[in-house]
Amino acid sequence: MLDQIQRNAELVRSVARDHLDVEVDFDRAAVEWLDGYVTRQHEQGDPNNFNGLVSTLGSFFGACIVRTYGAEWFQNDNGWCVRFDEENAAYPFAKLEKHLRNGPEDSVLSMFDTIPLVFKNIGR
Repeated sequence: MLDQIQRNAELVRSVARDHLDVEVDFDRAAVEWLDGYVTRQHEQGDPNNFNGLVSTLGSFFGACIVRTYGAEWFQNDNGWCVRFDEENAAYPFAKLEKHLRNGPEDSVLSMFDTIPLVFKNIGR
């Protein structure tokens, strides 16, 4: 599964570059772009088609968290998360799905930006 998550994250980068003419890396600027993209999908999309987006875009969002904040992918009883330490984790797939379904009030960018505030020992 971890290999699939990594392939999905790279797929988002290549689709953004090749089809949307946008260069993204795994950083805050990429999450800012992702935030706008997810909001547009929310506004235009069909909730019945969100499952594939959650898997693919959630992988990319998680990869941005991993690279920026030094987290690692981890599977627990609640599913796949990015773990900062034994007690602290974030769930990028769940957050991505909330943003898709609810719109910008569940922004992936706001979650990304609050990570160092919520998890005090996490630095940029």
